[in-house]
Amino acid sequence: MAWLLTLPGMAQPSDLQTRWGLELEKDFRKGFDLSLSYQARVGNNAQAFQGSYFSLSTGYKINKWLRAQAEIRYATSPVWDKFRTGAGLVARKNFHKNQLEIRLLYQYEWYYQSIPELGQNPSKNILRLRLQYTRKLVKNLKAFVGIEPRWMVKEQLGYVQRVRNSLGLEWGFLKHHSLQVVYFYQPEFNSSYTWNNTLHVINLNYLVSIPKLKKKQKAEPEKDKGKEGKKSKEKGN
Repeated sequence: MAWLLTLPGMAQPSDLQTRWGLELEKDFRKGFDLSLSYQARVGNNAQAFQGSYFSLSTGYKINKWLRAQAEIRYATSPVWDKFRTGAGLVARKNFHKNQLEIRLLYQYEWYYQSIPELGQNPSKNILRLRLQYTRKLVKNLKAFVGIEPRWMVKEQLGYVQRVRNSLGLEWGFLKHHSLQVVYFYQPEFNSSYTWNNTLHVINLNYLVSIPKLKKKQKAEPEKDKGKEGKKSKEKGN
């Protein structure tokens, strides 16, 4: 674990990034769900636009505590266009006002402008493992903290590329509407496990859960009522 630490006197390059997102969620019958999201990223100390990210994901509730998920993402910037697909499992355990979550996720990412022969934007195989703890503070407000190392294989070389440490709040200010504010402290490493950058991220998300449509009770047809009336008269006769 020595690569997680730095000496106080050793200054590391760092960057501040802001992320702004909107996510629509919909639960379906038989344990399926679907979400569509957009995110804009601004980096270089929150001064330069870095890209737009469009994601579509689906999930299936296997049992009370285990869920499977799959995703596809398209990202574009003035410099590149890239795609990412992924699949994984999420295990959750609730106890009183607390929730413990473990997520294992495999992802494959490739660039539209990739030229692997020249070492330009090679494809990546990614494995992510996230541990997150959530605590309900008051009604409609909860806090969470998490850690997620990301193992990356690029050009047949595998290494831990980053460790994301997160701290956030989620506030349900309206029914089916919530606001999420998250801070990421993310040290990043190269293939020799040298700490080469630290990314600070402020992430603001607006979440909308699309409610289920209520079924309307069908009114009894007038014709049927008339038939029933005739039957009752016949019985009386």
